[in-house]
Amino acid sequence: MVAPIPKGLLIHTVTYEEMTKSEWGDSFAAPVTIENVRVEPKNTLSRNGTGSTVTSDTLLFWDSVHSTPCNFVGDSKITFNGRVMIVSSVADFYCENNLHHSEVRLA
Repeated sequence: MVAPIPKGLLIHTVTYEEMTKSEWGDSFAAPVTIENVRVEPKNTLSRNGTGSTVTSDTLLFWDSVHSTPCNFVGDSKITFNGRVMIVSSVADFYCENNLHHSEVRLA
């Protein structure tokens, strides 16, 4: 058995707005607060002949024990420190048959 991510490392709170798709178009559900997560921002600045581009590759760590329950859906919105990012991928990690934590890549 693997211990959960220590709560002392899960120091952040984010707002999550799940993407919902329907025959009338895409929309977002009401915002939900998710507590006890960790956000590791990573921005890369690249320059080319036409200017500069900042690329975000931020990672959010969600723990199955300490974090607010949530099932992350691609293309949903995450707001952290006033910055809105989009869920680009979700990787779930298991211990035996139980979900241990998720790593949510944000762009």
